Amino acid sequence: MELWAVKMLNSWGKLPAPGFLSGAVSDVGSYDQCLQQSNDKQLVKPKYCLLDFVPPMVDTPDNLNIFHKITLIDPKLNISANNVFRHIEDNIAYLYYISWRVGIFAIDWHIVNRKIHCETQQTFSIDLLTGIQWFALSVLFAFILLNITSTLLDIYQNDWPLHIDWIITAFSMRHNLHKLMSTDTESQSLSCIHGIRVVTITWVILGHCMLYSNYQAFDRTFDSRHIFTAIDLQPFLNTSYGVDTFFVISGILTTYVTFSITNGDRNGFSMLGYLMSRYLRLTPLLGLFILFTFLLPLVSSGPYWHETVEPIIDRCTTNWWLNLIYLQNYINVDQICLLHTWYLSCDMQFHIISLLIIIAFYRSRSAGMSLNTAVMIGFGLTTAAIIYVRQFPPAVINTQRSTLWLIMGCVSGYGRPVNTFLSWKAFVPLSRLTYSVYLTHVWWLWTFMGTLRERVDLSRYSMSMIFLSIWLGSYLLAFIFALIVEYPILHIQKKISTKVIASGN
Repeated sequence: MELWAVKMLNSWGKLPAPGFLSGAVSDVGSYDQCLQQSNDKQLVKPKYCLLDFVPPMVDTPDNLNIFHKITLIDPKLNISANNVFRHIEDNIAYLYYISWRVGIFAIDWHIVNRKIHCETQQTFSIDLLTGIQWFALSVLFAFILLNITSTLLDIYQNDWPLHIDWIITAFSMRHNLHKLMSTDTESQSLSCIHGIRVVTITWVILGHCMLYSNYQAFDRTFDSRHIFTAIDLQPFLNTSYGVDTFFVISGILTTYVTFSITNGDRNGFSMLGYLMSRYLRLTPLLGLFILFTFLLPLVSSGPYWHETVEPIIDRCTTNWWLNLIYLQNYINVDQICLLHTWYLSCDMQFHIISLLIIIAFYRSRSAGMSLNTAVMIGFGLTTAAIIYVRQFPPAVINTQRSTLWLIMGCVSGYGRPVNTFLSWKAFVPLSRLTYSVYLTHVWWLWTFMGTLRERVDLSRYSMSMIFLSIWLGSYLLAFIFALIVEYPILHIQKKISTKVIASGN
């Protein structure tokens, strides 16, 4: 037998997948072995195809979850609990979320199916780059070149005119590395916030490891019921509340910094400066992150790469501009560019609303407290109305209040052991990376999920290893991103702000 023929048959997946009765629904076969056959002259355009089979299902029940019981077998039939059809009925709710997958080898076949993606082995060519990818690479290389040049000039020549020196300093990796790794803080009274940031972003990454996971690629998915109901895992399964902590920190720092700069004097407060400082802090880095995301298709490949990366690129191609005006949580929500950036839009919107409250406080404390109370009541009623109208299940966890009490306790001197831990100097450099980690950790996560060749065991150990690798990789990636992109931008922003303040505007 010809070797290529045996390899072709050997690269096929199986349907149903081995372990199907335990929840394994995908068998992608041997992706790399399949595409390697494209080098054999005996074959014409061989393809790796991933077929997606969705069995006929009844209409999706309201608020469906994997714990819902869906009856398929007539109760009058006396079928025991150990019957295979009864077992499938007990787990049929999973098939509303995952479908059957099988990877096959094809040679110019015309395959008709509900969902199918085929690809051939690709060799990189600059002709395949899109216009936006050319632009992204140009910007990336420009940043790298500026960083390398400025660092060399900073090391070997220190005597530069002031109008040149600040630019060199902004892009000098030596200067930015020193600032990034320094454990000095501007305010010792709020030093606990650094630890809270690190703990919170770790919590968020853990949640996104579950949220952005492709459960098609997991083994034993039927065991997830036991995982989701395990008491010891509840803090890890409710990480969606973690961003509430960032809202609290943002609100505290907004108030603290604003009143510290103005010393409570209304005449020293600029509404335009208040809004622009926040916009300029978030937007340049967000815009560059979106731009560099268009390079993601060039990074790797795999059975799940197409379905992982392509929807992200498609949504950002159409709706990237909504992110830059922070309306992605209101317009085209189902096509949001980079789902996790919803938090930034909410943060900016809260910042705008807080402007009204700060102005009221400048007028009088009673006016500020009254407006603040009215806003909180309004938010509460709005949330209740949305839950009632859309029939959302209720939520009982309030991390904002607990975070606020934690910070107050640490600042007031009542949280000594907790404050000692959260104020640990080692947290300070990690805390400075929080924004870059929040933006870029999904790159690492998408790459991991998109390049999987084998199924992942759904167990505590496997998920812990995935999380730890994503967490460590996210901080390494964020360190590079902050060093060559974020800190140069921050330095330029501070320079411009200093000039504006000095001019009296």
